[in-house]
Amino acid sequence: MELTKNFKPLRGLVLIKRDKQEAEKGGIIIPEAYRQYGWCAEVVAVGEDVVNVKRGDRIMFKKEFCVLPFKDRLMGITDADKILAKLCVEVGIERIVPINHKVLILPESKLEPADEVVMPSKTSETAVGIVEFASADCKNISDGVRVWYPTDKTVNCIENDERYVIIDECDILIVETV
Repeated sequence: MELTKNFKPLRGLVLIKRDKQEAEKGGIIIPEAYRQYGWCAEVVAVGEDVVNVKRGDRIMFKKEFCVLPFKDRLMGITDADKILAKLCVEVGIERIVPINHKVLILPESKLEPADEVVMPSKTSETAVGIVEFASADCKNISDGVRVWYPTDKTVNCIENDERYVIIDECDILIVETV
């Protein structure tokens, strides 16, 4: 059955075809330990209010915001606002391009305190990293800045053998100014 002809998502919803679980796909590796948080898919159809993605786009999304109403379990419906990033090919290399106020961060290998900054004890663990790519929607975060963030709010991924995290702009705790 060709679902693209029979179903049209409403409002801000997106019909997706999830990738089958694989260890590596086009240079981007999502370790098995982190697959519980993020998935890759192809956009099959979009509702009339969707602006950040279109049919045919490759995306990363959080599976906990996806409904799987179809028997094959590969087709799903998710809210466009819950999509983490587009997977775009640039010069033959697949890149993670965050959308919807998401930020792609290259974590630093160890946490180093900055002067008198003390991070809140409410978070399970705090990390520091450099913003590689902030989505166009971000208001307070830009590429290249050093940020502090709670690790329990991130989605981990690997792009071309480099470990990154994706986090929502509103979950970043502090930006280090120069």
